[in-house]
Amino acid sequence: MMLIDHEATKPYRASGAWGRVALDMLVHRAAQGHPEHAAIADAADRPEWTGGTPRSLTFAELDREIDATAAAYRALGLEEGSVVGLFSPNTVDTVVALLGGLRAGLIVAPMPLTWRGADIQAGLDLVGAKAVIAADRLEDAPLAEIVRDTAVNVFGVRFVLGLGDDLPDGVAPFAEVRDPDGKLAEPAGFTADHVATITWTEGRKNAPQPLPRSHNQWIATGLMHLLEGRIEPATVLASAFAPTGIVGIGAVLVPWLLTGGTLHLSHFRSLDGLAGDIARAGARHAILPEPLVDAVAERLDAAGAEQPAYTAVWRNGHGAADARIGSTRAGVDIFTLDEWALVASLRSGDRPSPIPIGPVNAPRGTEQAPILAETRLVARQRRNGESEGTLVSGEIAVAGAMVPEIGWPGGRAEPPLRDDAGFVRTGLFARPVSEFPVTAEITGRGPGTASLGGFSVPLDQVQRLIGERPDATKSAAFSETDRIVGARLRAAVVGEAEPGFTAAELEAYLDGRGVALHKRPHGADAVRGLPVRIDGGIDREALARRFGK
Repeated sequence: MMLIDHEATKPYRASGAWGRVALDMLVHRAAQGHPEHAAIADAADRPEWTGGTPRSLTFAELDREIDATAAAYRALGLEEGSVVGLFSPNTVDTVVALLGGLRAGLIVAPMPLTWRGADIQAGLDLVGAKAVIAADRLEDAPLAEIVRDTAVNVFGVRFVLGLGDDLPDGVAPFAEVRDPDGKLAEPAGFTADHVATITWTEGRKNAPQPLPRSHNQWIATGLMHLLEGRIEPATVLASAFAPTGIVGIGAVLVPWLLTGGTLHLSHFRSLDGLAGDIARAGARHAILPEPLVDAVAERLDAAGAEQPAYTAVWRNGHGAADARIGSTRAGVDIFTLDEWALVASLRSGDRPSPIPIGPVNAPRGTEQAPILAETRLVARQRRNGESEGTLVSGEIAVAGAMVPEIGWPGGRAEPPLRDDAGFVRTGLFARPVSEFPVTAEITGRGPGTASLGGFSVPLDQVQRLIGERPDATKSAAFSETDRIVGARLRAAVVGEAEPGFTAAELEAYLDGRGVALHKRPHGADAVRGLPVRIDGGIDREALARRFGK
């Protein structure tokens, strides 16, 4: 399936941002060039948080496993262009399942690991998934069981397959479906312009919005980090980001594939554990959430371990306006613009640089560097006293080589909101920093929306879910600032009866509704009444001041 406008993409090809090589073929090239080079490895503690023993593969072994996986998909009758859902954490098996799907010409739809039944069902239904693969568990969450119970309600899903050792009834072990020596009878007939994956953002109708990306769009995304971060060939990389979105795929998997290096996978449970993973891997470059960078570096110092270069990932701008208190050890910063794009910036001091407004190339300041994205500020209306020349804050819009071209076809999903020049509004806001060149700092999302670890959470949607409880007549959702994930949700509920509303009751109710983890308040406060603004709306700021920690 191709969704691109060939005429509009000619500049991307001319600049070198786009090419002809599909993502899985980067593995094949590496396997031909240095077959015995270490390609990918699991964290040593993998059995503690998901099924299966830790694995490590050379590029030759990885290429063979991708071949066998592609052949297994085809043997199941999955045709090129079919969509396969993937619900699995940061393991070698997950990466093989993803790249094997691409080699078979399938469209792989990794789902956020915080999703539960409601979003999984909506997402799989929107894209017409034919199969779904799930890990047995992630910590105490039974991922395969959740998917099995949800998939029965999705018309068109023919196969529910599992990864791991402890799969429930009704989930077929993928290892038993796959012949280790299997190969495609003939190569899949797709190009780098075909859709490779679907990732997800929050739609305007408070439902998952699929974002299809081609191989070339992913290559452009990966080049942003690779070139601006000066990641050298055959680098040993370490990452705690699962391959479920623009960071895990675009800032981690693609640079790894382009460099032919070694990728060590982790799952964050503790700072000591993450630092230990990085030290054991001998990582030369670590990609981490910004709030963790300094803490991990301090632990490596204490252990006398060699320090890698660090890329600090700022998810959807949270904390960016307060970057002066951010990590001091990072050399590269990545700012995600929801799931639409990312901007990487090499640091020149102890705080991140503002993002460029206009064409964004990499590496910055280099002649003939490819333009990988273009940003604009959709300015707010000028206030009294502000002249026409005054720089004003506004919403970030983005276009370019890494940005999905259109929404999912078929009419069941919303198309992206684009202006006449093809720019997509991201829902993130920024304030200007300089005029020559124009740069800006991301200040976060607009009123009524919280940003939690990269997820956009409409507070009205959470409020509606809470208010549908039979024992809650009025309710409000509000957010409080959190240094690690950006914000945390809380609920204020006016109950009909004593005793008051509890967080445990709320969690049980939302779990029964299949609500995503990032949409669940971590605390609940019983109130006699809700504060109201002068315009009649609920005063969430007053609630945050009263109950926020």
